[in-house]
Amino acid sequence: MTNKKISVVIPVYNSVRTLEQLFTRLNSVLQKITDDYEVVFVDDCSSDTSWEILKKLKSGNAVSIMLFRLTSNFGQHNATLCGLCNSTGEIIITMDDDLQHPPEELPKLIEAMWQNNAELVYGVSTNYKREKIAIKILKFLSKRSGYSPGNWSAFRLLKKELCVKICNPTSNYFNVDQSVFKHTTNITFVDVSFAQRRFGNSGYSFWSRLLLLKNILFQQTNSTSGKLPFIIQEQLI
Repeated sequence: MTNKKISVVIPVYNSVRTLEQLFTRLNSVLQKITDDYEVVFVDDCSSDTSWEILKKLKSGNAVSIMLFRLTSNFGQHNATLCGLCNSTGEIIITMDDDLQHPPEELPKLIEAMWQNNAELVYGVSTNYKREKIAIKILKFLSKRSGYSPGNWSAFRLLKKELCVKICNPTSNYFNVDQSVFKHTTNITFVDVSFAQRRFGNSGYSFWSRLLLLKNILFQQTNSTSGKLPFIIQEQLI
């Protein structure tokens, strides 16, 4: 158990088939870790009924759930940023909505944070063999360019102090990992077990991942004057 408040941020896009199971499992795990937690769902303008499922979850559970619905599809990193900027926990964890990041692996990130006094912890899997070639290229080239320490995933833990630093983006392109790497080298990696995707396909194609790499390596530097790269249409907090 910990006396620190934990926030779990989950960007959501067309995940009607996984949301209820995800929350049930996540809630069970969090109850064993802390008495003070919140789950922050950010619906990135889903075209299915994900928003209705999220509202049902909020109305049917006493635990703290915060919901945000964006006006259009701003992308996973911007949706994650929305959740990060609205989180109130001292420990903030981000994870995907498709159950590839098993909630049961979450305690490993927290344990690694305590053991290493880390500001940033990534859950990575050495046994996950089906990582797409575009992701491997992205990680290899970003490491060679000096952009990253060599590995990352969307299953990550940030301390609140680090989260605050990235919630005021200074360029017109935002990437969570690129931003945190600018503010800390106190990073730990912990091996976790990723699950195979059960429903649907990844929102990233081969070409969209290469575009992501281009944006990372050749990011534009025009100031956004503190303007966040997303617009909230509706929120339930």
